[in-house]
Amino acid sequence: EFDKHKYEVGLAGTDRRELAVFRQTDERFTRHTPKLFGIYEDAERESYVIVQEFLTDMELMDSANDVSRWTDVHIRAALQGIAECHAIWFDRDDSLKSTDWLGHYPTTQGRTKLMRLYALLNTHAAHEFPHWIGEKESRRFLAILEDMPAWWPKMECMPKTLIHNDFNPRNKKKKKTPEGPRL
Repeated sequence: EFDKHKYEVGLAGTDRRELAVFRQTDERFTRHTPKLFGIYEDAERESYVIVQEFLTDMELMDSANDVSRWTDVHIRAALQGIAECHAIWFDRDDSLKSTDWLGHYPTTQGRTKLMRLYALLNTHAAHEFPHWIGEKESRRFLAILEDMPAWWPKMECMPKTLIHNDFNPRNKKKKKTPEGPRL
């Protein structure tokens, strides 16, 4: 089932998408990312490299497993920073869809077509990770999935943006600045 839909689940084209994201020059993005030294791309060899600043001496470095030092100021800085990044593409989905790097754009019809795959992934996850996905969580997911043809069209009408999609303490660092912490 996965092989049948592997180009529709958002994983295909991540190499090109990552490079395109890091080629952005909008200050709302660049002020929150490590300095970009260069990008190497050789599609023929399937070689894609982003060369960035090596981050050291960052506030809350490696705090993913212990967020106890995160203060309200740190949390606000993280939310402000990611909001600035997300604002770049807010309500510009037509522009995003016209890029050659976005990949599969989810629609009601497309997501409905993937319902069997999602159900199978749920079964697999419940089997592999029973301490995280018990019977109750699995049933809840399947109920939401079954109702997807009703709720996804409502999502299609909402404004959209390009999001980070893995924004967690492991993937963000804080830099001390005179104004306070910055993402």
